[in-house]
Amino acid sequence: MPRAALAVLSLLAWLPLAGPPALAQPPPPAAAVDDDEVEEATPTVTAAPAAPARLGALELVGRVHPLLVHFPIAWLILLAMIDAVALLLRRPGWDRVGWPLLALTVASFVAAAVTGLIRGGHVLAGASAELSARVLLHRNSALATAGVVLLALALRTWRRNRLAGAARLVYLVLLAAALGLVGLTGHLGGELSLGEGYLPF
Repeated sequence: MPRAALAVLSLLAWLPLAGPPALAQPPPPAAAVDDDEVEEATPTVTAAPAAPARLGALELVGRVHPLLVHFPIAWLILLAMIDAVALLLRRPGWDRVGWPLLALTVASFVAAAVTGLIRGGHVLAGASAELSARVLLHRNSALATAGVVLLALALRTWRRNRLAGAARLVYLVLLAAALGLVGLTGHLGGELSLGEGYLPF
């Protein structure tokens, strides 16, 4: 028997062992789907968000308040540092810087107070009793701080920027009081914007 025929016969002998070629299996029948499941699977279409309401000019001015509150804090701390060196260490050259720096501090307090009063009025319009109490406490603390700084400016202006003796002591006490009040005011304002208990005291 020729070798080619022998090879064909041996190949045919192996075919039953290999089995028929695998055929593509039909996909399993789809399970019955409940109508409720179809409704749940269907994505809900949400309406487009409404356009933000237009702000009036006065309310827009009030919303600038968070940007302005840092200036009186920074000016007041800088003023206290310079005046401490000038008055306690008796550096007359530094003493001359105090009055213009105090005037800038007062101007920054006025800007922060005006915008804060406007913003506070809008917040209080729809606020709860608890939020109203916190806003009023922050406002009163800020006004007290501004009042103390104005007293310091009046004293310094009255003494023509030359503080000595009892006037120097009163001025330094006013500055210390203003620093304490501005710290309290900043803490109360921070709780309004960041949440009560943001700092652990």
